[in-house]
Amino acid sequence: MDLFYGTSFEEHVKAFKKDLKAMAAATGEDLGKNVFIAFGKPEHVGNCLLVVGPPLKKDEKPFHDKYSKYLLQTINDFSLPNTIITSCYLIPKEQVSKIDIKNFSGWINKIIDIFQPRLIVVLGEDAQFAFLKRKCILRDCHGQVITSHGEIPVIASYQMNYYLERSEFEDPSYKEYIRQSDWNSIAITYKEKIK
Repeated sequence: MDLFYGTSFEEHVKAFKKDLKAMAAATGEDLGKNVFIAFGKPEHVGNCLLVVGPPLKKDEKPFHDKYSKYLLQTINDFSLPNTIITSCYLIPKEQVSKIDIKNFSGWINKIIDIFQPRLIVVLGEDAQFAFLKRKCILRDCHGQVITSHGEIPVIASYQMNYYLERSEFEDPSYKEYIRQSDWNSIAITYKEKIK
């Protein structure tokens, strides 16, 4: 946090948004007036779970789709009130590549510096690329610590669309079992790390 010594949280966020707009403009993207970087309460800074979700979609308002609402419901179901949510790629595009996400990981590091979480959860294989050089196969590592960011554990889980979208051959009770298992594991670590 030495980088931001002597400035307020609001000033960190304002500077981050300004830099993000400039970076987006350099790549031909216009973020408009309202730049999204995270969803949560400022009073949770320094004592929170940071959820890093999939890339933002172009022409969608962040946290107004059914998957975001299900994520918020899941956070509530497992009593994780000190949670801040962001995306692994904050410049809305039609298609975001793994290279885009890897190149954006420095920005994720800045978000971590600003929000100072005690636990990080990455949702889906795309979000893993902000922290890993190569992805973990989710079926093998979901609900587990896959790496750490300094001393902050990083746990992998599925994106919310995994639970809500089912083919006729998939068992909904199995997906609910996976959700319960992953988020119970997250909740246990949350209670250890977040006061």
